[in-house]
Amino acid sequence: MELLNTKVAVPPVRTEVVQRSRLERRLQEGAERKLTLVSARAGSGKTTLLSNWIAKQWPSRCAWFSLDAEDSESLRFLCYLVSALQRLRQDFGKDILASISAPSPPATNGLLTSLLNEVGELEEDVVVVLDDFHLISGTAVPEALSFILDHMPPQMHLVVAGRVNPAMPLSRLRAQNELVEIRDAQLRFTPEETEQYFKEVQGLRLSAEHIGALERRTEGWVAGLQMAAISLQDADDVADLVNGFTGEDRFIMDYLMEEVLARQPVRVREFFRKTSFLDRLRGPLCDAVTGLGRGQEMLEELERSNLFVVQLDHQRRWYRYHHLFADLLRHHSPPAAKEATDLRLRASSWYEAEGDVEGAIRHAIAGELWQHAASLLRKHALSLIMRTYDLHTLQRWLDALPEVERLASPKLAFYHAWCLIQTGQLDRFEAPLERAEELWRSADKTSKLGLVMTARSVVELRTGQAARAVDLAQAAAATLSKGIPAKLSRENWTFRMIANLQLGFASLALGKPIDAKRPLEEVRSVALARGLPVMAAMATTLVQRAHTMLGQLAKSKQLGERLGRSGYR
Repeated sequence: MELLNTKVAVPPVRTEVVQRSRLERRLQEGAERKLTLVSARAGSGKTTLLSNWIAKQWPSRCAWFSLDAEDSESLRFLCYLVSALQRLRQDFGKDILASISAPSPPATNGLLTSLLNEVGELEEDVVVVLDDFHLISGTAVPEALSFILDHMPPQMHLVVAGRVNPAMPLSRLRAQNELVEIRDAQLRFTPEETEQYFKEVQGLRLSAEHIGALERRTEGWVAGLQMAAISLQDADDVADLVNGFTGEDRFIMDYLMEEVLARQPVRVREFFRKTSFLDRLRGPLCDAVTGLGRGQEMLEELERSNLFVVQLDHQRRWYRYHHLFADLLRHHSPPAAKEATDLRLRASSWYEAEGDVEGAIRHAIAGELWQHAASLLRKHALSLIMRTYDLHTLQRWLDALPEVERLASPKLAFYHAWCLIQTGQLDRFEAPLERAEELWRSADKTSKLGLVMTARSVVELRTGQAARAVDLAQAAAATLSKGIPAKLSRENWTFRMIANLQLGFASLALGKPIDAKRPLEEVRSVALARGLPVMAAMATTLVQRAHTMLGQLAKSKQLGERLGRSGYR
């Protein structure tokens, strides 16, 4: 899977920040425990605090992961976690990623065990930071973290930051003195920090009386103070503004509208309006969406003006809006329905042109561009389906399509069924698989029925019917081979390889290693020739197992050594 580097990069440190030594000492204390929880409302300075602490205390020993809603699936979460840890050691988790890429990945706890064992081999302590954890839904990721906490090696320390308490065993960790917590009350600026913020960071000459009033009215809420500072930059009557300011959340939106947005030039307000739906901002992307041009200059200008954009990388390529500000932009004067649809289409087309299929599909579905989304899914289904750790995401996209779109295409119907089978939802796959078979038969596309047979072979093997799985896998491989080999579609030869893998699995399950070797050797040969190391490694492992069952231990050992040298075990 192509991973977003910005999600596993420590956010850049800003030099013009209030030094929060008392909280950094608390974080350092947490590094002696299993878990540090930083839980507070939006705009409390959680990410800024953590990134500054990491830069000072753990600059080369931190694995940072900024989560979003799509990371709620356990294998996708694990891929990003491994990627974050690869910032510490380049080859970290290579075997784990290879296992995840297999057609039938191991259980999550087995993969987590491998990850924890590798962390235990690191020579130095490491801090793992999970930011924006409140965006995670479901139980899969919290359960994975609970497993990690129960089996964590001594050199690993976990930091979880978000707006709500995660569904983890916090009470038990408190009782064991393995938890350090930083919450709203601790994150609020003290009177001294408020004074430092206005005078040293913002360069505002305010009286002690005015600073005290703002600190009391915001209750030290960082976002409230930031908004007040922006308004004070060119205020005619400081006293009147201070007296009218309140830091309560429900008034902040009105205040932002009246004192921040209303003061911006028309070109800035138009930029905000047209880009408010983007979760990440980049100059060329903004140009494509808005049609205004000079998007990169605008983003850098907004950053210099402290207008609620957050830099996501050190190269100043990617940004996002401050969460509270984004909420305001999305709910106040949003684009009309037709324009909003057009903006989503432009974003989707830009991501597709950049080769980011996931971004393209995500925007198409969010904009309810069903025909465009269906076209993208048909075009890229095979590439997406082979990235097995993303099957839940692909299934969610297919589920989101109106049924009329999904069932009008045999390809989409088939891949929906395949996702349901591979994710264990055997009570749902039959209807879409039958629909795919019906449409392919009516279109006289006989070779495509091999895909259906492959899917049914997987079901039979998973339900203990290995002999039936062998028959279906053999028929699938033969059907998918019809035609000139050199002209077989990528889809057909890929699923022929999957069918042969299934044939090997099922034959071994029946205790017939000789029957398993031929199809597995074919998979291994083709996969090596086509540069597919994970599939080659799977086939090699199964051939090794067949040699062992036949008592050919020398051949088995030779294959194992070759597999080890390849880096895929």
